[in-house]
Amino acid sequence: MDDDICYLLDIVPAEVKQIIFQYLGVEDLLSLCCTCKSLNEFIGSSHDCMKKIWIKFYTFKLKDLDSLKSSVRIYEKLKVNRVKLNEHFIYLADLHQSWRKILIYNCELKRMELLLNFIKTFSETVEELEISDIEVLNNEIDIKTIKFPNLKRLMFRNVPSTIIEAFLDVNKKLENVSFDIVLAIEGKMSLEELTDTLLHRCQHLNHLQLGPHYIKCLFDQENCNVNYHFKLSKLLLKFPLIRDPSPNISMNVKMFLKDQPNIEWILFLELDDDDILNPAWNEIPSLNHLTFYGLEELFKSMELQMQPNNEILQIDLLSRKILISQLRKVFVAAPNLRVLHVHTLTKYIIEFTVKNHQMIREICYENIEEEAEQFYESLKSSFDEIKNTKVCYRKSAPTINIVQKPDI
Repeated sequence: MDDDICYLLDIVPAEVKQIIFQYLGVEDLLSLCCTCKSLNEFIGSSHDCMKKIWIKFYTFKLKDLDSLKSSVRIYEKLKVNRVKLNEHFIYLADLHQSWRKILIYNCELKRMELLLNFIKTFSETVEELEISDIEVLNNEIDIKTIKFPNLKRLMFRNVPSTIIEAFLDVNKKLENVSFDIVLAIEGKMSLEELTDTLLHRCQHLNHLQLGPHYIKCLFDQENCNVNYHFKLSKLLLKFPLIRDPSPNISMNVKMFLKDQPNIEWILFLELDDDDILNPAWNEIPSLNHLTFYGLEELFKSMELQMQPNNEILQIDLLSRKILISQLRKVFVAAPNLRVLHVHTLTKYIIEFTVKNHQMIREICYENIEEEAEQFYESLKSSFDEIKNTKVCYRKSAPTINIVQKPDI
């Protein structure tokens, strides 16, 4: 691994800002730490551009971690800003009280005390805490003595309602916390638990993600209680992939959206119902950012009967193929659009955007066709409009947290 790391450092392009190492063993980690000044930057002037190195510790065993405990030097190198922790890494907690962003994930904890003791080690300093994919085998959770004075963001993803309730009961004043709940995978909450959690414990909920299972649970009913008076700023909805969408879902989601006047960003996955999109577009005054994944069916079927919305500043069209006819509809509906984010940038998208929507200041892409790259370079010198438009690579702006547990 020593030689491999040295070779990698020699060849890494200057524009690379992040490297992720996966499946490292202890010897590999020792080698990496010896080569790098820290896990946040590379050693040497030629690598000062590096922003961060992420390491995914999937292959560690407890005996390996015990051997690392004897090396203070290695521990200092491991003090990174953002850490993913599985159950094994909880045993390292006492040496990492400087962590600011913590993701606890994929733990099957037979004793809840293990998690609670770990949380206590960083509760005073942590600013971002995410608890994800936790299985708790007993229901007695006592964190009444744990406070988070510096917490700015709290996220629960796919966890039992007992964990959410325990955290919210002891930290009732969350007005200054960006509080997120991600309910993406089936099976962790019943409808009754979900409704009770949302209605009675999440008054300050900031960001809500609902996957297909929970959308069906919450909205596929004739008499659905959709009066959740949150102060949502971000909403992600992944709709059930069904050929004949339920009219109940459509009607209840529309009512839910009307009751969320503070939403700034909505992300739709697999939306094929323009009846839902229209009220979102026309009736939420604070909305300025929309993201669509898999919108081909939506554009085929809809007339886009929307009044032009001057407040929409960014739209992400993250389907693999975008037609110019679809783009034209978007530009008409969002005359003040500043940022267009597409999955694959083509020559035709660049040309049409530059010539027809002069308000655009940034075109972002995840993939770019070779012809489009060459065309963009030639445009720079011939079109005044392009001088004010930044064309840049950007990985998907939203994080789609609908994942299965990794095999460890």
